[in-house]
Amino acid sequence: MKAFVAMAASALLASTWSMSVNAQDDDMDIGMPDIDATEAADMRVVPRPAEFMPRATSAIALDAVWTGERYVVVGDRGHILVSADAKTWVQAPVPVRAALTAVHFANPMLGWAVGHDAVILRTEDGGRSWNLLNFEPELERPFLDVIFLDEDRGLAVGAYGMAYATEDGGDTWEELDIPAIQEDEFHFNSITRLADGALFISGEFGLLAVSRDEGQTWRRLQPPYESSLFGALPYGDRGVMIFGLRGNVFIAKNVADVPVIDDDFDPMVLDPDSLTGEGWRGIELDTVASMFGGVSLPDGRYALVGLNGRVV
Repeated sequence: MKAFVAMAASALLASTWSMSVNAQDDDMDIGMPDIDATEAADMRVVPRPAEFMPRATSAIALDAVWTGERYVVVGDRGHILVSADAKTWVQAPVPVRAALTAVHFANPMLGWAVGHDAVILRTEDGGRSWNLLNFEPELERPFLDVIFLDEDRGLAVGAYGMAYATEDGGDTWEELDIPAIQEDEFHFNSITRLADGALFISGEFGLLAVSRDEGQTWRRLQPPYESSLFGALPYGDRGVMIFGLRGNVFIAKNVADVPVIDDDFDPMVLDPDSLTGEGWRGIELDTVASMFGGVSLPDGRYALVGLNGRVV
């Protein structure tokens, strides 16, 4: 139940989620003196800390987690809120004001958050304070999800196929080269660990991929649906539940039964009628609202939350 409260705290506002990245107008003349190439090369965008806002609890939330001791919610303008009871919230000091899209904890004290400007943050005190590990606004690509396999090894994924990995708790990050799933530069919307230990990515244009060696290699899977998928949840011992646009939800009882995409597959000219759905079973919902977040409940059921606060 606590996990559901954490999910609902953010996903009820997920209808405002946007992957847009702020950009400056190159043509705007603000009367600044000319800067030569050498001076421009030395200029760096300096991160600004998030502002403490009286109405931060009413701001856009994009992800939430129950750490085992408290709730941690991340969202717009670098806001991070912490609560022990989901009723009284405290805004934590954060060294950036970029939108934060995802948060993950390895234990009640150690966690990471990611977001726009390729931001990666870490906390070692349960979310009360955060340190900046990565900041690359020049990329104009947001991270959209993060997962850690233990206290040292983690992966962050995001827009246009961006994927970083760390083996030292986030002190250093290496950009991953995964041609099998990156060549189309589709957005990686989520990364999930399944019950059997496999890692599972869902994304744009029905992108689905699985890794059985903790992210070293990936196989792209045939999707049951041709448009964006926003998340995945473990299903049983070997399966997965995926959800996305227009209330589309599918279950694979065994991911191994889903065909791997062959080399000549072209998602940009995908004919929906060509999708066999092999290995997948569709779940009918009483809504066409897009689903953005979900959680498995202690009694074995699942809860999904989507557009306009719809809960199913």
